[in-house]
Amino acid sequence: MTINIRNRFSSVSANSKLLAVFVVCLLVFGFLSGNACVAQSGGIKTQIEADYKEYLEAANKTAGAKKYLEKNAKAKIAVWKTAAEAGIPEGQLLLGNCYLWGNGVTKDYTEAVKWFRKAADQGHAKAQNNLGGCYLTGDGVSPDGVEAARWYRKAAEQGEATAAYNLGMCYDRGRGAVQDGAEAVKWYRKAAEQGHAPGQWMLGCCYYFGNGVTKDDAEAVKWLRKAAEQGYAEAQWRLGECYNSGEGVTQDEAEAVKWYRKAAEQGHTESLKILKEQGIQVQPAK
Repeated sequence: MTINIRNRFSSVSANSKLLAVFVVCLLVFGFLSGNACVAQSGGIKTQIEADYKEYLEAANKTAGAKKYLEKNAKAKIAVWKTAAEAGIPEGQLLLGNCYLWGNGVTKDYTEAVKWFRKAADQGHAKAQNNLGGCYLTGDGVSPDGVEAARWYRKAAEQGEATAAYNLGMCYDRGRGAVQDGAEAVKWYRKAAEQGHAPGQWMLGCCYYFGNGVTKDDAEAVKWLRKAAEQGYAEAQWRLGECYNSGEGVTQDEAEAVKWYRKAAEQGHTESLKILKEQGIQVQPAK
């Protein structure tokens, strides 16, 4: 029997060439696919950065964060989900907020906590603050004031103003922390100095009543005015009270009415009552 060695080796050579071509194709396809994934990931990251910037700008206004999500979540939820699943903390925060408020998805506190935690574990301050809020209210987790204060502190120590205010409230009310007026003032001040209106309002109240700090009517008016000028109704009402009684400022009934009116236009009950007693009718804005 004669074996055709030439043909046999020719066959092996042909098979080797086919295998080599196949391997090259796999490598090229993998390289292109990898580049496509990288490009897609980069595109999503760029989009999230733009969306998150818009979200932060909106959040500076009253109820602005929620309004932003109400307007944009339906159209952007798919991108935010993709970003969240890719581990981008800003996407995780936005998605968590959508689940918290039911924007673009069915409201689900457990899912909200899940995504807040993923971002919080990466050190995202706003997510840490939101996770603290969930522990405080018991949304999606068992209520735990100590855990709430722990997450608020993590965020506040990064300079997150809302978290500083929330931590101040924990010390002020003894929720998740031993009640401590001076410590409350410390954190309210950190929030207030960043322009946080509720923090300014609470710091002003601390000076007004002498809680955690020496009573100082002029300092109270200073911080109340900062919050009032940002449209914070409680501060507008209290500032009106200061002008009405002459505490921290020269008594001025016209100025008192001015600030009562600003608060009343936002539906502030006590201000509406005060003005009504003076024969002044104010229709709250819708």
